[in-house]
Amino acid sequence: MWKVRVKTISARRALVMLTALIVCTGFWIICAGFWRHITAPPERVAAPHSGGVRPLTPLPPWERAFVQIPSPNWDLRPPGTRVSALVLHATASASGQVAINTFQDPASQRSAHFLLDRNGVIIEMVSPEHRAWHAGRSMLAGVPDANNFSVGVEMVDRNDGQPYTDAQYAALVSLIRRLRTHYNIPDARIVSHRSVALPAGRKSDPVGFDFARLYAALRH
Repeated sequence: MWKVRVKTISARRALVMLTALIVCTGFWIICAGFWRHITAPPERVAAPHSGGVRPLTPLPPWERAFVQIPSPNWDLRPPGTRVSALVLHATASASGQVAINTFQDPASQRSAHFLLDRNGVIIEMVSPEHRAWHAGRSMLAGVPDANNFSVGVEMVDRNDGQPYTDAQYAALVSLIRRLRTHYNIPDARIVSHRSVALPAGRKSDPVGFDFARLYAALRH
């Protein structure tokens, strides 16, 4: 009787110890999961975009310098049209806010897909899937209305020979590389507003922009 009683007590103790171990393990798993939750960086959620179209995803490496300020000034590209060119503009202002105000004003009837500030911040104002109103009357390689098949990029600059910043060149290279993962845009079709505007001489921008520097950076 004594030996049987000892064995019975040991079994109960083992059961208690096993139960305690399971409870403690579960508690620490819950605590670890909670700690990961409260210390994890917040998920980046894209801001609502004009027309319900989300921007290109996943976001590029410079996402901290990428923001969205939707413009109401856009419409649909003609059916079957593929994006195949990029037109560079200058804002002809010292501040990007001037361009933002213009592009957000429906009465202006003007917009661009992207605005590059002098500090390298890239502002998306129209989805590349849509047609922005940036080139006006224009022609590229014999095809009229460059708005139909191009992405318009406005760079903050006075357009008086003011040098563009290193940050703007770097941001533009990153943006073009990202766009090229979705669209076929060769170097020869990355052009100035001046080169596509009609009649010839109607536009001069972007004055002083170094296209050779841009093309060289894109090759590396």
